[in-house]
Amino acid sequence: MTIFKLKQFASTSIHAAADAMHWNYDRAELIADGVVHIVGVCFGLIAATVLIVLTAVYAGAFEITVVSVYVAGLLAMLTLSAIYNLWPVSRAKWVLRRFDHSAIYLLIAATYTPFIVELRESHLAIALLIGVWCVAIAGVVLKLALPGRYDRLAVGLYLALGWSG
Repeated sequence: MTIFKLKQFASTSIHAAADAMHWNYDRAELIADGVVHIVGVCFGLIAATVLIVLTAVYAGAFEITVVSVYVAGLLAMLTLSAIYNLWPVSRAKWVLRRFDHSAIYLLIAATYTPFIVELRESHLAIALLIGVWCVAIAGVVLKLALPGRYDRLAVGLYLALGWSG
């Protein structure tokens, strides 16, 4: 695909872009993909439950809140990825793809949150936490409001988040 065609594709409407999406997977690959995503969501729910229960037993309300932020990010990413990947090719799949990619920002920020919060008395930790979540929110807005237009910036934001800790 040439640069011109990529720019043309990125500037098309959601409906036109959705019509242009094609997947060439056979039935076995689709079933395997579905199984992997469903198993991932199930294990995510089990792990999230265990993590919150153990936090409740061994820590206080503040730690439960912080762990819940991580759990919410994890489950959002796993669930949105499963929905997107299991959805049949249609116009709705293009929208689901945007949510799937947005959830990655949330998971990265949610993963950093418990570790950054452990540095409770540090002004640097507070600034880092605010910065991480601001970049994550910017990434979510970029993916949802401007799909396909600033993909290099989106990758840069993924990397900035991943390397911020």
